[in-house]
Amino acid sequence: MSTTAISRLVDLTRDTNNDVKTAAIYALGESGYKTTATISRLTDLTRDINNDVKIAAIKALGRILRPDTATH
Repeated sequence: MSTTAISRLVDLTRDTNNDVKTAAIYALGESGYKTTATISRLTDLTRDINNDVKIAAIKALGRILRPDTATH
């Protein structure tokens, strides 16, 4: 996945629609793209007011930070 796509997904995590936010979070987790900006944003989202967003962010961080995930 390109850095432009990752950047766009990070932007989408700021959407007011929680379904859009959750989908972007899921895609970031699946990408395995480990950058400071991505980790920071997902960490912030673990404190979101919406529980579905929080859970998605926690799962995404787990996928990105697991030891067998390639570093980009």
